Amino acid sequence: MTIFKAAARMLLKPGPEVIKAGHPALRTQALAVRPEDLTSTKFTNIVRDMGLVLKSPINPVLGLAASQIGHPIRLIAYQITDSQLIREHRLPGPVEPTFVVNPEMTVQDRLPPAQWAADYEFCESIPGYSGLVRRASQVHLTGLDLDGKPVRLTARGILARIIQHEMDHLDGVLFVDKMEPQSFRHDSYVDKFELIRK
Repeated sequence: MTIFKAAARMLLKPGPEVIKAGHPALRTQALAVRPEDLTSTKFTNIVRDMGLVLKSPINPVLGLAASQIGHPIRLIAYQITDSQLIREHRLPGPVEPTFVVNPEMTVQDRLPPAQWAADYEFCESIPGYSGLVRRASQVHLTGLDLDGKPVRLTARGILARIIQHEMDHLDGVLFVDKMEPQSFRHDSYVDKFELIRK
């Protein structure tokens, strides 16, 4: 971490620290959220803290699971608000911060997993490193929003990848468990030694 980032963290107070690989919460099967817990102080505090991580001026993230801030419950959040990312993936517009409670995912890719698209994935719980991970091109997600209303979403491309990554967290799985062999790399080598297989 640079001196600037360290100072900014202290001054801006971006939210709770995302826990790192090795913490037992990241290897724990997340528990379902009970409907009556949606209005509890504990749950709303977790949502607040996840929101702070998503909006961090230091390190905004694309996705986050409650497990990553030390609460192994079935709650994920995602967003795509970076203009460059939106252009690169030809999205119609930004994906605003979205929370899904007790998410269930169905893969909707006709190809076998060995033929799914491989791309580099990063994770705040494994900072400074990435690896090639194969993901389905399309998934269907169901669950509840923060008010307990049903959520149904068909996601494609980068959003599908983000959702699959966060769903793995709920099952105690990290991207390093699924990455292609010998594809683990440090961030300093981004755009230097690309191994993406088309």
